[in-house]
Amino acid sequence: MSNNRELSEFADYLTVDDTTKNVGIGTTLKISAGGIFVANTEVIRPDGTWGGPDTGLVGAQGAQGFQGAVGAQGAVGAQGAQGAQGYQGAGGSATITNEADNRVLTATGTAGTINGEENLTFTGSSLRINTTTSDAKLEVNNSASKINIATLKTTGGAGSIAGLGFMVGQTSSGREKAALYFKETNGDAHYTGDLVFALNNDSGSAVQVSTSDERMRITSSGKLGIGTDSPSSYYADQLVVDIGSSSQNGITIKSGPTAQGIICFADGTSGTERYSAYIDYHHNTNVLSFGTNSGNERFRLGPAGQFGIGGAFYGTSGQVLTSQGSSAAPQWATPSGASIATSSAVSFNNLTDVEFTGIDSTVRRIIFAVYGLSANGNGRFTLELGHSGGWTTSGYVAWAKSMGGSSFSTGSQLTSAFDLLAAGSASEEFSGVIELMNMDNNNRWVLNSNLQGSNDNRKLAGGHVTVGGTLTKLKFDVGGDTYDGGLVKIYTFTEA
Repeated sequence: MSNNRELSEFADYLTVDDTTKNVGIGTTLKISAGGIFVANTEVIRPDGTWGGPDTGLVGAQGAQGFQGAVGAQGAVGAQGAQGAQGYQGAGGSATITNEADNRVLTATGTAGTINGEENLTFTGSSLRINTTTSDAKLEVNNSASKINIATLKTTGGAGSIAGLGFMVGQTSSGREKAALYFKETNGDAHYTGDLVFALNNDSGSAVQVSTSDERMRITSSGKLGIGTDSPSSYYADQLVVDIGSSSQNGITIKSGPTAQGIICFADGTSGTERYSAYIDYHHNTNVLSFGTNSGNERFRLGPAGQFGIGGAFYGTSGQVLTSQGSSAAPQWATPSGASIATSSAVSFNNLTDVEFTGIDSTVRRIIFAVYGLSANGNGRFTLELGHSGGWTTSGYVAWAKSMGGSSFSTGSQLTSAFDLLAAGSASEEFSGVIELMNMDNNNRWVLNSNLQGSNDNRKLAGGHVTVGGTLTKLKFDVGGDTYDGGLVKIYTFTEA
């Protein structure tokens, strides 16, 4: 048989029944009626169908095939127990880095420093935001101009406050002695309010500053109150300083020994608009000056109490301030005719009447000082007024009364002269003052006389008269008797 092995090679495996011609393979059972047995098991039936086991004998392992696709991941197993703590590593630092939307701290290896995202740096002694150098504990830098580089916020509504507290030398909380805070005062949706400065003056270490320690406030409208929380309650309310009820409190302007301390009233920002009016103290000359109308000095007080008009002009000795009318400042000037003139004391001894002439037309007041005046009888003392055309001998409304002890005697009225007194006796002397005054620069004069007698007899007189012209002369008369003693001195007062 070509390419086939001889049957003799399989003699140990084949059994042939010579009679029936049945064949067996590895068995003594022979195929009958066409059947085939293998290892005593009929594997092919005579009708040609398979009669052996469903699975054939395992053949030799074939070559390894290609790796299949990875299957789905199984569920996560339970967490294992925590391991023992490891040894502490060497000291290092951390960096806050920006990992997309995750902000994390990572070690950097730079000792004592945390460098954070958005330029946040903590060195252990200072916190810096957007800056690399600082000598402060906290410094925030912004590259552009911005009104709120840092903001303090509270979510409270009307009447709420948000602020900063200040404390020195304390380690316990709640012992701040000063505060700067914003206080809501409007109570509406905009929540505007005031900026308040508070300071506590209690030396107790556990006493904390509170809103009752307010010292200064700037309102939302820009008004400044010191010592008051309501500057707008006052008439001039832009700056209000309430010094309380203590004495000698107030405001001080400190200047150098040769400098000036000044308060200016301005209506502009250029030229004399900056000091349209002022109050200025000159320390080098100790002069206080006042200026108005474009800063012109109008009045000053000198170091000796002298005062100057229009600057340093203090006038000269004997000058007086005279009005220049409603539209001009007063001026120092020498009085023109305004004076007090006196005469020497005139003796009335052995005279029947005494005249005083040459009275100036500007005289408005005349005083007679009477000393020891007496007559040789009980004549009547009278005073007549005259003018350039003669004597006024009528029109007097004049009364004189005597008072002895505590009662007055009935007086009498003269019309021809001012009645002064009736002498009680030749030995009685009278002393006192007789006064004439002009009423309105038109020749109307009034009299007031008070003479005391040596016998406790007091003479009072008064009255008025219109002189027939400008007063130029006066005459004392004793009614037909003779004066036998006494002195009279006249004082005249004139005006410009």
